[in-house]
Parts: sequence; C-alpha cells; structure tokens
Amino acid sequence: MAPPRTHLSLLQDRARTHGSLRALHVAEQGPDSRVWKEVTYSQLLSDVEMAARFWAQEFASKGLQAGSTIGVW
Repeated sequence: MAPPRTHLSLLQDRARTHGSLRALHVAEQGPDSRVWKEVTYSQLLSDVEMAARFWAQEFASKGLQAGSTIGVW
C-alpha cells in the first residue's frame, strides 16, 4: 500500500519533476493596472518552506514544541 499523499508531498513531487512550470499567478497592483506575476512550482515550494521555517521559529519562541497542536482562529 502506498503511503498517504499530502498537499506538501504533492507540491514537492511537482517541484522536483516540473519545477520550472507555472503553478499559479499572483496579482500585483501597479500604479495604473493590475499585473499578474507567474510563480513556478519551485518558487512556490521555496516560499512554503520559508513560511514554515518562520512560523516554526515564532512558535518555538513562544514555548511550543515541534509536534504541538495549535488552533488558528
């Protein structure tokens, strides 16, 4: 039986196999119009990992340990 797939494992696989392909567009408001920035799978994975490191450090500084359960309200 294959291990369960998560959204993160799917993103990691896609970044490994199709890293340079567009994953999504992000709207950026310019002075006169909206501009759409292309984000690749590799960039998206890098951003997700950077955010995870940031929040892990924030939670650790508040005394939460790895594996703790938190609620987001």
